[in-house]
Amino acid sequence: MYHNPDQGMMKWVPTVQRFKEPLAKKPTPTADIQFAYNMDMVYIKLVVMLLVWIGTGATAQFVFTTDFTGVSFLNKSSRPS
Repeated sequence: MYHNPDQGMMKWVPTVQRFKEPLAKKPTPTADIQFAYNMDMVYIKLVVMLLVWIGTGATAQFVFTTDFTGVSFLNKSSRPS
């Protein structure tokens, strides 16, 4: 690598100090790639995603709205008849 701090320049340059072998052509693989999914983890992630989505919606509905008066079956004893 060439580095010139006076000009603020760095660049790659060929060197005779390091030699690499050329790329060798190999045959194309014939085996199928099998993706092993852990379905238990897929279901766990799906349930967690749904719970987060429901929790976000509930938070938006019950905390960040101005017209929410509470959960009626929890607040019955504190409301006058």
